[in-house]
Amino acid sequence: MAPKKTFARLPILLAFLSLLAVGVQAQEPGNNFNVVESSFRQGDSIQVKTLRRTSDSISLLVNYILGSEEQATLHLVIAGNSPSKPAFDPRQRAVIKKGQGTVMLHFPHAYPGLPCVSLNHHTTGSVLGHLYFGNPDDIAAARMPGVGQSSGGGGSATPSGIVQVKLAKIILPVVGCEKASPAELFEYLSVKSRDYDPTTNDFRLKGLPIMVTSKRKDSLALSLDLQNIPLGEAIRHAAKLGDFRVTYTDTGVVIGDLEENTQASAPAGAPAAQESSPVADKAGRIIFPFVGAENVSFEEAIEYIRVRSRDLDPDKTGIEIAIKPGPPSDKVANLDLKNIPLPTLLGHVAELFGYTVATDAKGYVLTPRS
Repeated sequence: MAPKKTFARLPILLAFLSLLAVGVQAQEPGNNFNVVESSFRQGDSIQVKTLRRTSDSISLLVNYILGSEEQATLHLVIAGNSPSKPAFDPRQRAVIKKGQGTVMLHFPHAYPGLPCVSLNHHTTGSVLGHLYFGNPDDIAAARMPGVGQSSGGGGSATPSGIVQVKLAKIILPVVGCEKASPAELFEYLSVKSRDYDPTTNDFRLKGLPIMVTSKRKDSLALSLDLQNIPLGEAIRHAAKLGDFRVTYTDTGVVIGDLEENTQASAPAGAPAAQESSPVADKAGRIIFPFVGAENVSFEEAIEYIRVRSRDLDPDKTGIEIAIKPGPPSDKVANLDLKNIPLPTLLGHVAELFGYTVATDAKGYVLTPRS
């Protein structure tokens, strides 16, 4: 009976060896590729070991490490516009268990676009991570927001199009990060945006890419504690913590370092970054070692800053903060910040409650957004 088992497995073995052989020939047209974008939770990873791509199919051997869940699924999809929308093939999917291993994925009837292996929750189907790979032609065919876009040099101070919609429509119920690097914090926000994106039912298009180009992306420890907040506001709060510059392309968000003469690109609630005055100079020297409060109102937060600034000021005079009248609000927020300058803290609170910040001869003036 042994020979029968051997012959029964022969087609599988031949297919496996054929795939390995093609993987070695990385320079073949259509089979060379680059990783375009990769995003996973801590403890998870995916690596394309070998690729075979023909005019109408894609086959992969994928190495995986699953550490965040006991069980998950891998899906091979293509980001692109299929004219015929082929039905899902079971070979595009593989169930994996906690640990590491290798699986084969196959996409028949492939069409132009950017291949993607996604890691999904086994029961809810929510995306836990993804790996986009391909060549420039694949990227062009995908026309997918944020994928494969250059992060250097361009960008606008204000969002538009689908980016603007997603920044406003994606509401994050909880944002909780403690002592995370900027790269980790913004990746966390990007992953969360996919989980809570109501703008599309296509998981390939869910969420918003956030690219960190700052040279300090691994050198800071940032903490953020927010609730029921739009994605755009969460990004601005996070940027304030590290004094980052936020710009927007037509497909995503770029987090970079502040540069000279970029006042127009600063987050909307921040004090004027290039303005030099005795008030701004003094406020910049007042550092709050720790700010921790839960369910505080806007007035309570500002009063805390006023009082605490006097304690931390060597002159014991603190900084004057005036609030212009606005509509009543019962909004509350949580604050969990460390080693933060007074101007950054004030801008952070202003963003949370919908105020802008300016300086005058006496101190800071907070004005409700219209």
